[in-house]
Amino acid sequence: MNLRHLAVALCAAVITGCGLFSEVSDSERAASAALEDARTQEEQGHIEEAAQAYGIIAREFSSSVVAVTAIRKAALLNASAANPARNDSVARAWLRVYLSKDITPGERETASLLLDRIAFSGELLQRLRRQEVRGDSLTAQLREQALLMRNQGQAIEALRKELYKTTEELRKLKDIDEQTSRRRPQTGSR
Repeated sequence: MNLRHLAVALCAAVITGCGLFSEVSDSERAASAALEDARTQEEQGHIEEAAQAYGIIAREFSSSVVAVTAIRKAALLNASAANPARNDSVARAWLRVYLSKDITPGERETASLLLDRIAFSGELLQRLRRQEVRGDSLTAQLREQALLMRNQGQAIEALRKELYKTTEELRKLKDIDEQTSRRRPQTGSR
């Protein structure tokens, strides 16, 4: 938490004693308690649930001192590879909200870099999916070609067998023709 957030939290704590602002104090306490619950879920490895909890805190306690922290954590956890329900578009949306807040230049630069990284990884993922589709298409074409070659191989084998049969029949006919011509008397030699 940076100094500005700490100062706001201290102001809220001082105001707690004033009856007019007890509603704000109760709201801040509820927001802080919800933030601690979300942190506990995150620390226990329940990243998906923690990301959702941070988002709820950011929406329900948008004017709270902890809202900026919840927004940042919602963005980070929705972009995290450890989150089984990772959602880059949700992370980008939270980052845009975070960038609209009054944050330090360093925080702004980090958030902008994360936005760029998410966009770049999205482009890489799209390229990978296109390559995967192309690979699947090539695999299907290879299967078709293999099937065609197998069918052509079978057709060639059938033609080879037919040619062998025909050759055998022709050889038999030739043998018969030779035998017939030997048995006939030769009529042209007088």
